[in-house]
Amino acid sequence: MNKKLIVMASLALAFSIFPAQATTWAVDFSNAIIKRWPSNIESMTGKTKWEYSNGIILHGIEKVYDYTKDVNYLNYIKKWVDSYVSTSGVVNIDTSLHSLDQIQPAVLCLFLYKETGTAKYKTAADYILSYLAKQPKNASGGFWHKETYPNQMWTDGIYMAEPFVSKYGFRIGSAAYCDSIATFQPALLYSHAYNSTSKLLVHAWDETKKAAWADATTGLSPCVWSRGMGWYAAGMVDILKYLPKSHPQYNAMLTMLGNIAEGIKNAQDPTTGLWYQVTDKGSQSGNFVESSGSGLFIFALKTAVDYGFIDKSYLAVAQKGWTGFKTKLTLDAQGLPVINGFIGAMSAGVLADYIAAPLVACPPSTAPHGYCAALYAASAMELQTAPKYRLTISVAGQGSVSNPMGEMFLDSGSTVTLTATPNSGYHCQWSGDASGSSVTASIAMNAEKNVTATFTQGSSILNSGLGKANNAVSFKLTRDGAVMTFTALTSKKVGVEIYNCDGYKVKEYSSDGFQPGNHAVDLKMPGIPAGTYFIKIVHDGIINTSMMTLFE
Repeated sequence: MNKKLIVMASLALAFSIFPAQATTWAVDFSNAIIKRWPSNIESMTGKTKWEYSNGIILHGIEKVYDYTKDVNYLNYIKKWVDSYVSTSGVVNIDTSLHSLDQIQPAVLCLFLYKETGTAKYKTAADYILSYLAKQPKNASGGFWHKETYPNQMWTDGIYMAEPFVSKYGFRIGSAAYCDSIATFQPALLYSHAYNSTSKLLVHAWDETKKAAWADATTGLSPCVWSRGMGWYAAGMVDILKYLPKSHPQYNAMLTMLGNIAEGIKNAQDPTTGLWYQVTDKGSQSGNFVESSGSGLFIFALKTAVDYGFIDKSYLAVAQKGWTGFKTKLTLDAQGLPVINGFIGAMSAGVLADYIAAPLVACPPSTAPHGYCAALYAASAMELQTAPKYRLTISVAGQGSVSNPMGEMFLDSGSTVTLTATPNSGYHCQWSGDASGSSVTASIAMNAEKNVTATFTQGSSILNSGLGKANNAVSFKLTRDGAVMTFTALTSKKVGVEIYNCDGYKVKEYSSDGFQPGNHAVDLKMPGIPAGTYFIKIVHDGIINTSMMTLFE
């Protein structure tokens, strides 16, 4: 028996020193990044600048943080962003280098502003949006991918800029301007690069037809590249997360996403569940399944299903892809995860270029693309378990409404409390899937919800001289209101007005007069919800105020 007790104690000690492995690849990959490269993400990528190689990995960790709320993830992201964003919000980038790759990390500024409330991150997002406005465009208005690739639009370029712009419009402002960019750019590329037979987009389009790979008639590159197509699909999903249904291009964007989802489904390899490097040429000699593009397809399809953008039948496609993707995940000698079977950086080219690209694993490769795809796919497949429902908030009149979640779509089963802020002299009335005149409205997200806050002028506590106090006024709560006791100074008329916390008058009483002395007035308030109310008493020209809390 003693031996048995000693063994059990030793096992308990071992488990306390060496915690059990995390149960999801999403968490394992996030933890492994911090353990392997604790200084910052640049020690992994070797890219010592503000650009997408660092941003996509950290955005992947952000997706995991959204579910785990692990402060270590937040701090790791913040550490890198703070190394480029000054205390005044200026971002240390080469503004003479016009490249969409320098836009993508700005999504991290929006994330940090939401999580910390620190103003410099908003300023940094403003800075990057103004920098994007200077990006060169082709004759049709499409952003060049980079200044070194004049007039060229790439599918991966859509992910580098437009999701940030769309989220900025929802979170910060200038929604009309931002939404016009976020819908125009992918639609322009789609109008040229989409193939109605494959239902996929080729990698690139050069309007001037001068690129070495450009078709002399169309200006298109000849191949559908899996990761470029994956970035485009992921970008469409992330744009639609913040695009109002009322936007004139919303339905067109949904149609575009639905079409490419069908193309992705049709191109899935039936044996492995993955997708080929040259996506629509699975039988091409030398072609191979590739994990980074496959991971982005999995993320895009699963997320689009969760948000209701595409039919639920596509979930089976994502699940089959995820099963195949996990065959590319292994553990190293330290028990840390490795992503295998992806290619590094890739430029637009011809078929031979794509097939010649070597497959690598990370680690030891410093290429971020496979690691990013693992984070994206795992967060969608392992952590996002509930569907999302849209919350549409409309405002009429003079006031505003804040949504503490900072998102247009919320998890099924969650509850969000909205707060109305009327302008001076106005009060709020909720309608749609909320009601009442309180400053707050709690919305249970068990379906798509639409809420309108209407601000109208009316009698306001702020305009009634409240703020003075009369200690002679007291209240005794009753079943349907309260009995107010006060001291009358003369026999003149007494008026009593009751206001809710929004400053809106909910009840009014008056009397021709009271003889001097103590009096009790029964303030019946049936149907008035529980809450705190302000009482204004006018007697002989003197305004007295007090406060009453009414309980149900």
